[in-house]
Amino acid sequence: YEKEHATMMSLKEHRRWDVRNENRATFLARAYLAGKDYKTVEHKCNDLVVLRCYVFPRVCDMVNKYGPADQKLTKKWNIERKRYEYDPEPWKEFEKKILSWLEL
Repeated sequence: YEKEHATMMSLKEHRRWDVRNENRATFLARAYLAGKDYKTVEHKCNDLVVLRCYVFPRVCDMVNKYGPADQKLTKKWNIERKRYEYDPEPWKEFEKKILSWLEL
């Protein structure tokens, strides 16, 4: 019974946290790419920490992935960190555009 309860709680937490935030990020990325104003899409934001720390990075990734081909940033292999990363300067400019759209 305890294992079933733990599984149920894990699924519940996944739905409440991961799925909701990913859905919100997808919704905001699609609105950004469609050229809609942020305030017309999301009238009230109750938790800026969640928006800034969890949703915003996913919005940036999706806008970069699905946005216009001529504006896409590509990841390059960082030998020191042993992972793919965006070049910092173009990525910062890219983030600034989306942050200004989010009015943060």
